[in-house]
Amino acid sequence: MSVRSSGFAQGVIAACLVGMAMSVQAAEWPGGSSFTIPAGTSVTNATAQPSISCFTNNGTLTFLPGAEVTLTGSVITAIGSGMDASGVFECLGGKLVHQGSGYFVVGHAGAVGSMTIAAGAEVRMPPGRFCIAHNGVAWRERPARGDVSVAGLLSADIIELTGYFPTNLAPPYVLSATLALEEGGVVEAGLIGKHDCARSEIRFNGGTLRTLKDTTSLFTGQGIVDLVIADNTGAVFDTNGKTVVITPGVSPGSVCLRGQTNAAAIGNGGLVKKGEGMLAFQLPPSCNTFTGAVTVLAGVLDLGRPLAEHQTVTVSEGANFVVRDA
Repeated sequence: MSVRSSGFAQGVIAACLVGMAMSVQAAEWPGGSSFTIPAGTSVTNATAQPSISCFTNNGTLTFLPGAEVTLTGSVITAIGSGMDASGVFECLGGKLVHQGSGYFVVGHAGAVGSMTIAAGAEVRMPPGRFCIAHNGVAWRERPARGDVSVAGLLSADIIELTGYFPTNLAPPYVLSATLALEEGGVVEAGLIGKHDCARSEIRFNGGTLRTLKDTTSLFTGQGIVDLVIADNTGAVFDTNGKTVVITPGVSPGSVCLRGQTNAAAIGNGGLVKKGEGMLAFQLPPSCNTFTGAVTVLAGVLDLGRPLAEHQTVTVSEGANFVVRDA
């Protein structure tokens, strides 16, 4: 069965066929319309797609619990694409699997995109890239903006926080990409890119960042990313049996680990290291100002600096914390 927009702006298309499969052409999801994929519906987009499949341009795409959508092909699938455009993707449940080798982009080529992955929802793209704020060689001067909130599961081999932004700017850079890890949410990645002259923020509101590969530099590129641990919550780093090093990346870029509170950004949220393997921060002192409580449940944690005054560390049996005097 094929589902097509009726053409009026912000219309809602609800495929109310429980347990039946639909074939949805990307070109049949035009801008200005909103779609709901209901529970019990399986959607497979396995046909030839245009070079850019705009899921939502000035509209909203909603997945309800129990929905399953599979995307194939090596194309760009965009939540918002083009100057002055916007798009919203509300994954309230169900599963989205991107089997192609292309890009899934939230905020593309000058547009503003936002995406919510609610508790119980899954978004997986093993071979491709999940991008937040991504432009293109021809669109560097009209950078995009993307915001993603995860309370369910987001799993990708590569997560690219910014891509194809101007390369000739001096800091401070404009905040272009945010990734919020909410309580119970899990983000899995083998590598996280932070490219060009742009700034990103990963905000830990109690969620987990889980690594999929051994790496000597989890974050790559010359952009700036802040790892912000929100007050009264915490950040969970799950090394998943891997050895993971967090470095500033390519100059003049940086990675900063900090709390939320006050101008000094010290904060009182906590950091939890779980999973076997090692997590090591190799950041300059000015970019390693987190002073909240530290808990090591398994494996090895190296903060890369001495503990701050009154900073506490709790280490479980069999786990290790690297103590540094200077």
